[in-house]
Amino acid sequence: MKLQPEAAGNEYEKLKAPEVVSYSMYSVASTMMFSVVGSVLTYFYTNVIGINMLMVGVIMTISRVFDGVSDLTMGTLIEKTHSKLGKARCWVLWMAIPYSLAIVLLFCVPAQASQTIQAIFVFLSYNFSQTICYTAIIMATGTLSQMMTRDRDSRSQLSIWRSIFMSVSQFIVTGYTIRWANALGGDQAAYIRISMIYAVVALISLLWVFFGCKERVVRAETVTDAEGRHVAKAVPMYVQFKALAKNKYFWMMTIATFGLYVYLTLYGTNLAYYCKYVLQNVNLTSTLSLALYASAIGCLFLLTPLVRRFGKTNCCRAAMAVAACGSIILLLIPEKSIGVGVMVIVVAMWGVGKSTINGTLYACVADAVEYSDWKYGVRSEGLTHSASSFGGKLGTGVGTMLVTGFLSMAGYDGTLATQSVEAVNMIRNLMIYGTLIIWAGLFVLYLFYKLDKIFPTIQKELMERNQKKAQSS
Repeated sequence: MKLQPEAAGNEYEKLKAPEVVSYSMYSVASTMMFSVVGSVLTYFYTNVIGINMLMVGVIMTISRVFDGVSDLTMGTLIEKTHSKLGKARCWVLWMAIPYSLAIVLLFCVPAQASQTIQAIFVFLSYNFSQTICYTAIIMATGTLSQMMTRDRDSRSQLSIWRSIFMSVSQFIVTGYTIRWANALGGDQAAYIRISMIYAVVALISLLWVFFGCKERVVRAETVTDAEGRHVAKAVPMYVQFKALAKNKYFWMMTIATFGLYVYLTLYGTNLAYYCKYVLQNVNLTSTLSLALYASAIGCLFLLTPLVRRFGKTNCCRAAMAVAACGSIILLLIPEKSIGVGVMVIVVAMWGVGKSTINGTLYACVADAVEYSDWKYGVRSEGLTHSASSFGGKLGTGVGTMLVTGFLSMAGYDGTLATQSVEAVNMIRNLMIYGTLIIWAGLFVLYLFYKLDKIFPTIQKELMERNQKKAQSS
């Protein structure tokens, strides 16, 4: 087999709008499952099916252990994949149908069965959807974003526009699923019908990604196999893990992902309870979701020029400060004065923090891949994204555990029409103190992120290095 140089020209190609849109459609598919799990599923299990909240929390927390392992497993599989359909695109196609079916399966709990049978079903369906299907799609699309281009502006556009699509989808799923289900009778059948619609949307979105995106980035040293495929020269996994462990910017982005997903899960899971028992109207979930995602989408449209002017790091620091101030408002304003109006303002401020991190996250992870290539000579798109994604999975698990654990300790019972004072106070405190700790912690984290300053040098030196390799071969 003959050594092939990297396709240095093509891989720095600026992406056109149709391909950016095609990639961003994956966010629609991911939201159909992530937002269902993060904002609807716990409420469905406890208040519709009647499963004990503590049991739900234990199942979801334990499942995250398996989910975390699956991230690294899937990342390794992607690194070893050499298909005619690409390294990452092929997984989007292969998992499209199982992923869509898994969304519906989450709501098919045998309602008349014993708690034990229900718990087993929840465990199996949850792990099939999250540990297998969701992991495969997230790993594949995350790796795909790093293989579509090395152009920094294009990567930022991918990150920002995927966040815009995600925010619109999250607004719909988080804000209206329970409301629509109540309009259809509020029973299990209503949730299943809605999940079928989400499944179809997810399937169409994933096929759109597959047919609309291309892989351009080829490793610096590849071989051409008998079928004409570019196959990366093997790098031992222990070498990749060693480089990953030394990559400080990878760890920062993993922690940032963890913090973001703790917030998303804590806020999303707690929102229905907060609206029902604190604001006394569960349908206000749509109002507060509108505030969050309208703010997020507005911020994302401004993010491109702001990032170009001030850099990703400075934008993230400013956004974390705004979001933290939102939580401080809830802390300082007297309890009786915290109504819908105040919550709309606060949630809009949280939207600024959410959208800025989400809008820059994939670009920052891609930058961490380039940093590893520059600093250690090791490039591992799939493994880097899988390990970073583990932070998100862990954050989702911790967020779920915080809500279910603390509410269980406070005596919450989903079968009761009225909750105890202790349970209501806990719902309120999670919304105030939980978010404040998250935003303040993320602000401190971004004080140590310095990659923006040195990245132009990294990109220039990598380009020169790859050109020399191409000339020597």
